Amino acid sequence: MIRFVSQSTVELELGLDLGLEVSREETAALFHSLQRLSLNIQELSISATTFSVVSDAEIPLSEWISSLRQLTKLSLPPYYQSKAIVRAAGELKKLKEFKIMADSIVTANQEGRKMEFWPDAFPKLRRLEWNSSLPRAFQLLQPSPQAQALVTLYLDCSSYDPHVDVPTFTRLIGRTCPQLRELSLFLFPDPWKQHVEAFDDPLDLDVLDDEASRGPLDMDALNGLAACQNLVTLRIGHPFPLTLNGNDVHWIGTTWKKLESLVLCVDPDLNRTIEPWMGTPISALPLLAKLLPNLTHLGLYFKESDRMRFSGDLYPKHQFKNLETLQGVIS
Repeated sequence: MIRFVSQSTVELELGLDLGLEVSREETAALFHSLQRLSLNIQELSISATTFSVVSDAEIPLSEWISSLRQLTKLSLPPYYQSKAIVRAAGELKKLKEFKIMADSIVTANQEGRKMEFWPDAFPKLRRLEWNSSLPRAFQLLQPSPQAQALVTLYLDCSSYDPHVDVPTFTRLIGRTCPQLRELSLFLFPDPWKQHVEAFDDPLDLDVLDDEASRGPLDMDALNGLAACQNLVTLRIGHPFPLTLNGNDVHWIGTTWKKLESLVLCVDPDLNRTIEPWMGTPISALPLLAKLLPNLTHLGLYFKESDRMRFSGDLYPKHQFKNLETLQGVIS
């Protein structure tokens, strides 16, 4: 493959197969060859096709990234944002997007979660996707020019902390990232982490299922985002459905009038106890259609206790005019 990469290559998608049979010397030789051949790449996407950790390629990969002065988009496997790689990416003056490739096969590890902002780093960054714990994300998104300039933020926060709850975190996002147009927060527990901790102490049920005691999110998780007036996409994933009432739906519709994609906790963990009162009343759909005419994608979990009979009216007063995708789960 390398023989086809040249100085005229501006976009490269690279699948890494760094299995046990591949030595560190071979990995270093690969990236050193690419460093000589690919100086003008503008978009780079790297995925991992075998289970690997960032340490297998950290130094040669970071040196290659440092050489890509024309790079505007960089996509890496999850847990590949190590300190050396983040430093290399942060020095690129034209980088606008720093993303994770969700379909990569990578072993979860803390060394690949070292994203940070420092003075003069990431001067053009507008889109950030990151695997993180909630405390690490809270630390990263403290007020800074980099956070304030973000227009797209995707966070896969797979672990919690009693001192940083979700409403506190979303209030921080609202204060420090007011220019956001797209926000995706995935707040599911990390099954790999739970498995390890349960193995260490199989009798500690609190360790195994500490998120379950937190229950569903409510409007406190959304109120803090009110300052993000330009949102067109809002997606939140959580083990429980988001519980909303008619007033909550009205607030959403009047706060984010530009919304085109709204997906709120549509895919909860059905291994947990989902109470009948959890979710959104299905009767809220006409109100959403009235207040958010630009919606093309809607995803909600409808509460079991709110069933409606079909009136026979195929043409209600308020209809979705632009809806292309509806994810509606009724328990």
